[in-house]
Amino acid sequence: PPSSCQQGYYDRAGVCMAGGRTPEETLESFLTNLEQGDIEEALLYVGLNTRTALREELQKRNPVEVAAQLRGAPTFMEQRRGKYREMQFQIDEEIYTISFHCGENDICKIISF
Repeated sequence: PPSSCQQGYYDRAGVCMAGGRTPEETLESFLTNLEQGDIEEALLYVGLNTRTALREELQKRNPVEVAAQLRGAPTFMEQRRGKYREMQFQIDEEIYTISFHCGENDICKIISF
């Protein structure tokens, strides 16, 4: 199994899900894997409903550049209902939102990007 599964968990379908204890920790691990060019390892931090679309998008772009853009962007954290959080990034004139769910097994995962 991927290395992140050792610190993550498997969902009911037996699919590896990795994540941090906070949205920031999850995002840091996601970006670190992108910087290493490892899209599949980065996607372990992403919920299953979002993985396929994000995989396709990242395969069209340079994952290292995507990580650099996100790291260099002004960031705003906004708390939403219960276990859901959003983080917004401003890149040029656009605002991008990454949503997180923090709950199962005390792990936060990216649920929309």
